[in-house]
Amino acid sequence: MAEPILFDARIEELLREVAADPKSCLLRVPRPARLGVVLGRRPAVGVATAGLSAAERELVAVHRGELSYLLRKLAVVRLFESPAAATNLVRVSIAGQPALSADRGEWVESTREALAALRQEEPLDPGRKLLERCVGDPDTIGSTAVTDVAAAANALEPTDQGRIYIALSLGHELAQVENARAILLDVLAGQASPTNASLAAADIARLESIFGDSRSACGWYRQSARALPTNTLAACSWLATSFDLADRSEGELAAGTVAGCVGENDPALRSFIELLRRQRTGRDLQPTGRSIELARRFLSSSSETVRSICDAYITP
Repeated sequence: MAEPILFDARIEELLREVAADPKSCLLRVPRPARLGVVLGRRPAVGVATAGLSAAERELVAVHRGELSYLLRKLAVVRLFESPAAATNLVRVSIAGQPALSADRGEWVESTREALAALRQEEPLDPGRKLLERCVGDPDTIGSTAVTDVAAAANALEPTDQGRIYIALSLGHELAQVENARAILLDVLAGQASPTNASLAAADIARLESIFGDSRSACGWYRQSARALPTNTLAACSWLATSFDLADRSEGELAAGTVAGCVGENDPALRSFIELLRRQRTGRDLQPTGRSIELARRFLSSSSETVRSICDAYITP
């Protein structure tokens, strides 16, 4: 005998109300034949769909939000599993916020529990099939593209976070860098929260660094750090990039920001220092003589947090 499915009391109340309504729009929505979700596609039914009752609107919003959140968490898992994660994806963390959960096993267990709490038959969730497949056979997660996961999340509930995850994934492929940049610029052109605006600007800075444009990267990291002072990784990146540029005045601005917002025991600072050391070891970061000279200037006269970044930047 199958175990009973348990619902949140409010969701169960909404389901009963919808099921009892002979005019329900939700009961007449056809199940899509395949996932086929793309970034720009809008959901077939949303909270603004004409004809929905108040109960249906609340149910759609709750259900879509939960599934979209699970998919965004899966996107983070896949991002951190990529080969490029060791040298750049630590930058998606924000100081003062819980670290992003990137463990595949934890995601599978939490998602299995969450899906069990939702009704089995749901014609509105193109991402539900993707979630169930990954939970049912975790080995398939490794072959699931971040862009597919984030696009499925955005089809349920469009968010800037989902778009940023897509851009992060695209940014790992040189042929897709311009598409990644376009998505991030679109986030900034909208009504992004300070957190998402800061992340988008920092990610554009990383793309500029890939092509060796340290001047532009500095500008974007500066914008990112000022948009969200708690994004200490953006401030640290700004300082390191000013060394790449060998620009003392830019370095002084960045160092002042780092000294003012980054504590000696800040986990984000430790993460950034680990990032620099991995980049130095893997030769992703190869400072010029002028860059090292500038970093040494700050090493002898700055705050402890700035000195620790200088040391990691200089030391092979």
